[in-house]
Amino acid sequence: MSRKIQKKGEPKAVDIRAFVAPFILLVLIYGMLTASSITNQVNRMYESLQENSVRLTRSYSQGLVYASKAQDTFQEFLEEKLLVAGKMILQESTSHTNEELMEFSKNLDVDIIHLYDETGTIIKSNTGEYLGWVAPADHPVHRFMESDATDLVEEIRADTVSGILYKYGYYRHPSGNFVQIGVLAEKLETFADGFQMQNLLKDIKDDGHVQEACFIGPENRILASTRVSNVGLEIQDPFVIQELGKEEETGFETEDFQGNGYRVLVPVEKEGDRIGTLSLLYSTEAFRLATKETITSEIAMLLLIILSLGIVFGLVYDKSKQNMEMAYYDPLTGLPNADYMKEFLEQQVRQETGRNRAILLLNSRNFKTINNTYGYQFGDELLKESAKEITKLVGDRGILFRFNADRFVLYVEGYEEKRALIDLAKEISEIFNQPFSQNVDRRYLNAEVGILELDENTDSADELLRKASLALDSVRTQAGASIMFYTRIIEKEAKRVEIIEHALEQALIHDDENTLYAMFQPQLDLKTDRITGVEVLARLDTKELGPVSPAEFIPIAEKKKLIHPLGVHILKKACCLAAACKDAGYEDIRFSVNVSGIQLLRRDFLKIVLMTIQEAAIPNSMLELEITESIFLDNFLLINDRLKELQKRNIQIALDDFGTGYSSFARLKEIRIDTVKLDKFFIDNIHREEEEDLISSDIISMAHRLGLKVVAEGVETEEQMGYLKDHHCDAIQGYYFSKPVHQEDLLELIGEHNKKDEKKS
Repeated sequence: MSRKIQKKGEPKAVDIRAFVAPFILLVLIYGMLTASSITNQVNRMYESLQENSVRLTRSYSQGLVYASKAQDTFQEFLEEKLLVAGKMILQESTSHTNEELMEFSKNLDVDIIHLYDETGTIIKSNTGEYLGWVAPADHPVHRFMESDATDLVEEIRADTVSGILYKYGYYRHPSGNFVQIGVLAEKLETFADGFQMQNLLKDIKDDGHVQEACFIGPENRILASTRVSNVGLEIQDPFVIQELGKEEETGFETEDFQGNGYRVLVPVEKEGDRIGTLSLLYSTEAFRLATKETITSEIAMLLLIILSLGIVFGLVYDKSKQNMEMAYYDPLTGLPNADYMKEFLEQQVRQETGRNRAILLLNSRNFKTINNTYGYQFGDELLKESAKEITKLVGDRGILFRFNADRFVLYVEGYEEKRALIDLAKEISEIFNQPFSQNVDRRYLNAEVGILELDENTDSADELLRKASLALDSVRTQAGASIMFYTRIIEKEAKRVEIIEHALEQALIHDDENTLYAMFQPQLDLKTDRITGVEVLARLDTKELGPVSPAEFIPIAEKKKLIHPLGVHILKKACCLAAACKDAGYEDIRFSVNVSGIQLLRRDFLKIVLMTIQEAAIPNSMLELEITESIFLDNFLLINDRLKELQKRNIQIALDDFGTGYSSFARLKEIRIDTVKLDKFFIDNIHREEEEDLISSDIISMAHRLGLKVVAEGVETEEQMGYLKDHHCDAIQGYYFSKPVHQEDLLELIGEHNKKDEKKS
């Protein structure tokens, strides 16, 4: 049958989608904001182009109107000048000389002055020319002469004789003589050029804002234009014709051979009458350049923002990865940590895979000793190498987590039978049997494996770990075992431990004498036949379990850190009873109280003992503290010093259960004790073996040589009592003399026995 175990679970990592999606969203938002900003700026620039173009065109159109009016004014002024000059000349005289006319021409700034008689003959002239010339019929001079008009101003025309252009004015004297005054057209044109439409349009274009300027007449014909070839052309474009028909200013984009532009049409009115339309074409190149710069700037800013966002999101992503590793991975081994494990197991609890699943809780019992012996750095290296080798061994058969300091959890799934789990656990245990670096034997780690198979009754990850821990804890209670499966029996034992722990806690808190109380077993001195000692024994009686043996609840108290308050509680009971015996006159009786190594290692232990003795008002010599050999294993020097301090204060020390632990007589010389309590194991052999095979007498003899008293425990028969008395044992304790009794019974027993002994003596 296949025993392959399949691995399930992916490495926990930061979901990059959680960063990409917001990044893309922000990029889109900033992109839309940038597009909106570009659109708004371009629209504002375009509106500015429109407004400025219309405003400028409007101002130019006003200039055209002013120029037209100025030209009209000039013409009126010129005509007035010619008429006034003629009137002035004839009012002085009708028979001026040529020289006088020459003087008039200079003063009046005119070029020609001809004086005619009533027949139309030139009789005088400022130039002295054309004297005697007679105006022919149909000649302008002849037409004026024949008319009834007093004065007349002609348009510019060519002189019929010289062909030179002049502007002439006429004035008639009542006598019939009349004067002709002329101004060279060349002079007039030089002055009037400034008012010519063509020149005005050229000036407008030369300002630099306009590409093309033209003036369109009411009949949609171009009357003047900076593009001379367009002069005289009629507008054909229906759209432009439509725009020309509007009464208000208008503008639109247009395109010609010079490129794109913006054309503005502004009606030109003079004295309420529309005389035409000024059309100006503005270049949009500056607008396009500004638009390009705006778009480039905004896009550059957008790219900078995107780059900044990318950097920020990248840093946040990297930091999140680091936080993820810190939160879910063990920095020492690189394995998924306890938090990751709990989340993972919670998922597995909720899933129904239809496959066999289990967790293996791996532990090193003596890892603390490794740290204390070789240092924490060495211990860390040991953990790292062990984790690496276990991961390599497991491969794709499971996923390994670091649970705490020296514990690992292995999750497996898909195995076919329980034997596969046992084989895997053995393979893992073998790792710790291989040599470690620097020739340290890893077998000292004492690998232990607790196994829990998952079922549908498991509610949570904590429940899984609790049950696996129970299986692991039970390994230590089974001699020679290193692998243990969780069972209902283990659960039942755990429940029993929980009841005992709770009972101890409540009894200590509420001083419940019915649950936690003391019993007293007297010790009989074999030489004097007097009760010289009493061992104070803790007893526990719970409602659920009934009486509980000290062999069961004392280890629980030590494990659950209740041994200190329990020890203080029993110590007080012992001192109270000692005080009662003292008051009854039995000050020579010592009361023995068992203490654990945990109590002795407390810095305040000596202070607590002395304070309890003082409160009971008894001499220190009435108290004896019993210890076991096992407490010297880890802290021999420190505990021995504490015992020395107690002896200095006349407090007796007894070594309990001697012969069953690790002590030898060589070591016994170093231990600061006063009494050796011979274990019941040796006493029970007294009636089973031949006397020459017993070693009890040797132990008693050796203890006496070391200056120690000997108390035999568990004496139950007269034969045992006789043997011990014959071999000079100092005292006995056991059911032969008295079982443990309550305080009242003990006081009565002491009174009866010791008084009877006094009568015998």
